[in-house]
Amino acid sequence: MQNKLFLKAADICELLEVKQTSAYEIIGNLNKELEEQGYLTLRGKVPTKYFVKRFVVFLHGIVHTHSRNIPVAGQGFF
Repeated sequence: MQNKLFLKAADICELLEVKQTSAYEIIGNLNKELEEQGYLTLRGKVPTKYFVKRFVVFLHGIVHTHSRNIPVAGQGFF
């Protein structure tokens, strides 16, 4: 999952330890938020930076979730 610009349902399942149905619901909700802000979205994917902003602690370019450390691609998005 290193340096991905977008996360898919499988990525969210792993990060949040949820089922695929829940992951797709999360993606849909996040994409709806982005659309309301005027952003274009991709069905079934969510920008990694936005996911981080909404769900996990972001510190020094590393996502800390449970015992995993995942580098995040790009800076200055959202």
